[in-house]
Amino acid sequence: MAFMFENLQVYPKAVDLADRVAGATETFPRGFYFLVDQLNRAVLSIATNLAEGNGRFTKADRENFLTIARADVRSRDMVIREAVPSDVPQIVRVFFETIHTVNTRDYTAEQIDAWAPAVPDADAWVAQRLPTRATFVADDNGTIAGFGELEPSGHVDYFYCHQAYQRCGVGSAILARIEQAAGSLGLTKLFAEVSITARPFFAARGFSVVREQTINCRGVSMTNFVMDKQQLVEDSQ
Repeated sequence: MAFMFENLQVYPKAVDLADRVAGATETFPRGFYFLVDQLNRAVLSIATNLAEGNGRFTKADRENFLTIARADVRSRDMVIREAVPSDVPQIVRVFFETIHTVNTRDYTAEQIDAWAPAVPDADAWVAQRLPTRATFVADDNGTIAGFGELEPSGHVDYFYCHQAYQRCGVGSAILARIEQAAGSLGLTKLFAEVSITARPFFAARGFSVVREQTINCRGVSMTNFVMDKQQLVEDSQ
């Protein structure tokens, strides 16, 4: 007997889309692995979220998974690219708003306010951060959905996805692009200081915990994790 989700008109179309995208991307050059990964994760997630959402018992749960599936459809059209100065007003908002929404599940109000007491100054960000690291953004038709930074040492510094784009492949696509850039630089390891909230995301993508640590942020103690990924995908040029 078929599960109810298999009777949804949209479900076989989502499965067919995943199959067609997988077939179409098989011949992409190896240097485009980050794009292949982004596309395949997005389209596969459409079908899986339709199925999981249809099996939930409450209307709110079902709507949540349908919202994620809808976001996955949008993520097919996102572009992962290097940031330019005109992106920064949105980047600083993503930084502030993500901390004050997504990270509140794991940190107290006092810790959140110490971490991000105000929206950072965009001009200072352009002058001090953009020149010293590679910054990659997920561009959803002009809306910055998330961003990540790579320093020449292999340090992944700021890495944030807006609350409206959680669990729809944005973070995975940005991290894949960072890994490609690291390969181009000849790096064999990435490392980061990762929040409690972000730890499962990084762990699922091959990062291991080096140590748990307590840091002092503007006089407030908070926990994070040093994580690294020792072996990167070989870069192809």
